Amino acid sequence: MNDLRAQGQHWLDHTANTRIHATTGRRPCDLLVEEQLNPLLSIPAYQLAAVSERKVDAESFVRLGRSRYSVPPEYVGSRVIVERGEQRVVVRAGDLIIAEHAPAPRPGACMTQKEHVEALWRLSLKRTSIPPAPSWHIGFREPVAVTPLAAYEEVAR
Repeated sequence: MNDLRAQGQHWLDHTANTRIHATTGRRPCDLLVEEQLNPLLSIPAYQLAAVSERKVDAESFVRLGRSRYSVPPEYVGSRVIVERGEQRVVVRAGDLIIAEHAPAPRPGACMTQKEHVEALWRLSLKRTSIPPAPSWHIGFREPVAVTPLAAYEEVAR
């Protein structure tokens, strides 16, 4: 790589920047200063991500590919945007990032965040409280008839 860079710099110094460009009538190295370009290394790399819309399931997960990713339980039933990049899976509700995960290591993996599971657990505990006893009562005015088992045995013979 160093040799390739050296060859490129030699070509710039001894060929490209020494001649007058036919269109501009000036040397490229003289025009470069006037253009005030940003250095290539100062520009962040272009992020390539697959974007899709998903619905958060009842267990507070979104499915992407064959894997599942947790989100905060308050988004259950909501439609969210899932972005799959090279190193991150980002889940958004509008412009708000609600979850970030590393990509699943294999198909079928379930990627969770501790906070999401704890919040879902807290919500489920609130819903499982013991219901109050009913205020009504069923009573019978007439006695219930009781047939001895021997009567049934006699009929079965």
